[in-house]
Amino acid sequence: MDYRENRIQVAMSSTVSDGNFFYEGMVANVSRSGLRISDLPKRFDPHAKKCTTVITGKGESYKLVLEPCWSKDDGLYQEVGFRIISSPLDWALFMDEIDSDDADIWGANA
Repeated sequence: MDYRENRIQVAMSSTVSDGNFFYEGMVANVSRSGLRISDLPKRFDPHAKKCTTVITGKGESYKLVLEPCWSKDDGLYQEVGFRIISSPLDWALFMDEIDSDDADIWGANA
């Protein structure tokens, strides 16, 4: 698949709200303009106009406003691709850190 932006594989937890309920999922990959969350329950509404998420990993938390773009049924769960509508400065700094060529944010080379 040809992506418009570089996707970076991550393993971060996400609590997503579709405006009615909160759901837990895993952030599978991120780019500067979007992200993919997997393991979301089928009850999550991928047609919501706007969602809010808190993404947590490596002791940091980021609150983002998202717009669902696509969803894929994954058996018991679903994965959903989101466009980032609004994010804090800390998220941009995090993306700068993990998107550099020599980044080793998960300590694989430690």
